[in-house]
Amino acid sequence: MLVRQRDWSATSLGPIDSWPAELRVTLANILNSPVAKVVMWGPEHIMLYNDSYRAVAGDRHPAALGSPVATAFPEVWDWNRAVLE
Repeated sequence: MLVRQRDWSATSLGPIDSWPAELRVTLANILNSPVAKVVMWGPEHIMLYNDSYRAVAGDRHPAALGSPVATAFPEVWDWNRAVLE
């Protein structure tokens, strides 16, 4: 899984060890699910997703992983912004 292999310390989320328990629990649920799941975390709405979501991300994977949803999917950002607000 790319989530576990990535150096998150180089991102705005920081190292996994410093992530809040809510994010770690949510991510564990996502990573262990056979269903495509994504969470958009924090003020930047950083995308974290499981292997099944790779099919949804398509050719935007792996760049979408760890990217703000506004950057990864700009064409649907207006809709996502409204949902996230």
